[in-house]
Amino acid sequence: MIVNHLLFADDAVVFAASVKGLQRLLDICSNFAISHNVVLNATKSQCLITKSKYDLIGYPVFRLCGAPYTESYK
Repeated sequence: MIVNHLLFADDAVVFAASVKGLQRLLDICSNFAISHNVVLNATKSQCLITKSKYDLIGYPVFRLCGAPYTESYK
């Protein structure tokens, strides 16, 4: 079983193993919000990236409802 999201009341947590996978899940959330007239608050959203200390990756810009929301990373 793959768990890629957790929901509680009006909060959601989305998990992905890759940048591409996370953006795809965010696109699904955005499409749901548009089709169900739900507002997602990108200013309250945060991103946590876990990696090995030997990995050299850049920090990607994720989009939620078309707007970039990752100005800082945890």
